[in-house]
Amino acid sequence: MTHFQNNKAAFTAIKVLFIFIIVGLLGLSGWYIWQAKSTNSIKSFEDCKKAAGSKIQESFPEVCVTKDNKRFTQQPR
Repeated sequence: MTHFQNNKAAFTAIKVLFIFIIVGLLGLSGWYIWQAKSTNSIKSFEDCKKAAGSKIQESFPEVCVTKDNKRFTQQPR
């Protein structure tokens, strides 16, 4: 009977580990897609200015730098 209980406990531990791995992979995949989508949608100075994590360099003309170091220059008006 003890042998069966040991196998049952080991199987439960394996199931828990497997669930953690699956949840982790799903989380990483979601984060990667979100990151790729958020930086690829920036196509102009105005988009960059509105994006979270972007920095405006005080120069003339102003330059906006995204989190992944893409640069957009403000067009003269």
